[in-house]
Amino acid sequence: MSPYKLVPDPKLAPFAFKEPGFDPILGIRQTNTVGAILSNYIREEQKIDEKLGSVIDQIRTALNQPTTTPSETARQIIQVQRNQARQ
Repeated sequence: MSPYKLVPDPKLAPFAFKEPGFDPILGIRQTNTVGAILSNYIREEQKIDEKLGSVIDQIRTALNQPTTTPSETARQIIQVQRNQARQ
């Protein structure tokens, strides 16, 4: 993506434009502006990171526990999947 810089022409009168996605009715609670979308992305990324960390910890725990039979291993995998579905 090529960066662009808007520079006002001092010979022209001042001007203003509305940011794409800006809805004046929403005030500071914008949802479709670049800033709002990036802020939402960061919050969602943090939530996903926490969920993945929890699931990875559960998998590590399941893999580190000694198992005696293949059916016990299957039960551990099913438990991890159930815990993941609850989150």
